[in-house]
Amino acid sequence: MAVKLRLALAALLALPLAPASATTPAEHESVRREVQSKRLRPLAEILQDVQQRHKGRVIDIELERGADGRRWYEIKLANGQRTEIYIDAVTGQDIPRPGATTAVLIPMSAVAAAVTRLHPGTVLQIELKETRSPRPYYEIQLLTREGREQLLRADAQTGRILVEPVLSREQAATLQPLPRILEELERKYQARATEAELKIDVRQRAYYEVELQLSAGRSIEVHVDAYSGQPIEEDGLR
Repeated sequence: MAVKLRLALAALLALPLAPASATTPAEHESVRREVQSKRLRPLAEILQDVQQRHKGRVIDIELERGADGRRWYEIKLANGQRTEIYIDAVTGQDIPRPGATTAVLIPMSAVAAAVTRLHPGTVLQIELKETRSPRPYYEIQLLTREGREQLLRADAQTGRILVEPVLSREQAATLQPLPRILEELERKYQARATEAELKIDVRQRAYYEVELQLSAGRSIEVHVDAYSGQPIEEDGLR
């Protein structure tokens, strides 16, 4: 969910170096500090670039922050019809509407076929989840040949299949403590952990999937071996 911060155009014209009046004085001061520290581009510069790239008159501006900390401006233009554009608050570049999935997804039929090859049985249900998330996935309910129901997930962009974590008490006792892993990752990447989940891949390897928020609203995903505590995979900056 995005947090919106409405900006007043009248005040904007009087403040060429920073985003203008936020909803409260505290929010106004917070935005001003971010501009002064160059974590956000000045809104006056953003608007100047927008007027050069887009036709129409700016009628409304909102500064928004996504769940991952990313900041962007939602700007409405009047040019015979109302148009909304989205501008990265750090780079000033046009971006797609945040929350919209633009990546090519693996067809559902291909995912269902891959599941039954790796886990022989009957697919009872398959559903695409988190379509507005950067990481959509398929959730698959499978009836195995032994008559057991099994819940799996598959990354909708890569097709990688994951099994929901099911560990014995003995296995769980040997896992590295999650707080320790998060502390080490935050120290290593100079970042803040925003999400962590225990997962098991098709080779029955348990790992933690950790989302880290870096500076400038960027984030990175790191996979950490749940037994050794060592990073095993890193997904690039987003």
